[in-house]
Amino acid sequence: MKPVVYVHAPSRRHLGARLTAFALQARSASASQFEVRYLALDECPELLAYEGRSFRWMNTGRDIRWSRRAGQAFILLRRRVPELMGFEGRALLMDPDILAVGDVWELLSRDLQGCALACRPRIDGRAGWSSAVMLMDCARLRHWRWAAELQELFEGRRELGSWQGLTDEPAHRVQPLEPWWNELDTLTPQTRLLHFTNRRQHPWMTGLPFGDDFDTEVASRGWLGRLLWRGPRYQPSPHEAVFVSVLQHAVQAGALTRAELNAMARAGEVRSDILPLLDQPVKAH
Repeated sequence: MKPVVYVHAPSRRHLGARLTAFALQARSASASQFEVRYLALDECPELLAYEGRSFRWMNTGRDIRWSRRAGQAFILLRRRVPELMGFEGRALLMDPDILAVGDVWELLSRDLQGCALACRPRIDGRAGWSSAVMLMDCARLRHWRWAAELQELFEGRRELGSWQGLTDEPAHRVQPLEPWWNELDTLTPQTRLLHFTNRRQHPWMTGLPFGDDFDTEVASRGWLGRLLWRGPRYQPSPHEAVFVSVLQHAVQAGALTRAELNAMARAGEVRSDILPLLDQPVKAH
C-alpha cells in the first residue's frame, strides 16, 4: 500500500493545511508514490464531544480547558493515524504550518531500521520528541488506541505532555530525525520541511488579530470590525518568500482559486492582502 501523509488541521478549508498538502506533492519527484489526506478537527465528532472538558498538560502543571476554537486544538488528533491506517503500512503526520522545500519521498521511503517511529528530538531541553512531524510504521503501533487514550486524558489518567511528546514509548522504538525534516523557523540549504512554529508569524495571517480567543471576541464584529481591531496582530514572517512561492504555484496549478482566497480574506480567515501577493514576482524556493 502507498504511504499516506496526514495533514491535521481545524478543517479542510484551512489555508495553511491546503498549502502544506499542495507543497508536499508539488515538490516531490515521486508524488504518484504516496497519498496526502486531511485529518480535520471539524470532521471528528469523537473529539468535539470533549468541548469544555479539561486535561492536564503536565503532572505538575495546571489543567487546560479544551476548546475547538483554540489555536492548536487539532493536535489531539495526532495519535489517531495508525488506527485510521488499519494498523498497516507507513504514514507521516504533519502539522498544517509546515511547507515542503524538498522532496518528502526521501523521508517516506526512509529505512526505519526496525523502529516504530521517527521524529525530531525536542530542542527545549526536555525529554521526548516533536510529534508535529511523525513517521510511523503503523503495524508496530497496534497498542495505540486513540479513543481510549483520549478518554484517559480527559479523565486525568494521562497528561498531554508525555502523550504528545511520545515519552510513553521506549526510546529504542523512536528513530531520531535530522533537523531538516522539521526545521523550526529556520531555512538552510539542507531544509526539507520548514515548520513555522512561531504562531505570531504565520505568513497567511499577517496583519490579522492574534490570539486563540479571536473567534469569540472579534469575529462577530463583521469585516469592518476586524479591519478596525487594534489588538495584538500577526507579524511578518522572515520566510514569507517561501509562503508566497507556494501560494502562487498552488493557484497556478488550480489547487486554489482567487475566488476562494478572496472569500477567505473577506471572512477574516487569511490576511487581507492575500490577492496582491499573487501578482508579486515569482521566486523559486
